[in-house]
Amino acid sequence: MCRNFEIEKLSGNDISLAQDLLINAQLAHSDLIASRVKLFGIFKNTDLVTVGGFELFPDCAFLRSIAVHPQWQKLGLGRRMTRHLENTLKNKKIQHLYLLTFSAQHFFEKLDWEIINRDDVPQSIRQTTQFSGLCPVSAIAMHKKI
Repeated sequence: MCRNFEIEKLSGNDISLAQDLLINAQLAHSDLIASRVKLFGIFKNTDLVTVGGFELFPDCAFLRSIAVHPQWQKLGLGRRMTRHLENTLKNKKIQHLYLLTFSAQHFFEKLDWEIINRDDVPQSIRQTTQFSGLCPVSAIAMHKKI
């Protein structure tokens, strides 16, 4: 099957490909299977080149694990994935998005995300495995209203 740069929902074996990409990007990945994370990917043939996802809550969403394979960076794939996730959530009537980042603050600021205090993140997100354990308190919290 030819998969060339279309965004698709991940399942089955694609999840392990996503975990490999996230491991290489040094991003949280250990809770993907057990959590409520919905993952999406961009493929070039059989290679997963971009991954992104979210955890959905009744009144907000937590963006998770956006990574682009180093060979495919600087082509707008990360921006495309982020916009896809934002639009998917907007269609679900979600207005408030949150994320944690160590190294992508400037990337998200260019996409109109704002730095916020971790205490301003909703309790539902603060109780997630990623927020409460996988990402240390040094991670930057960000918010976007869509």
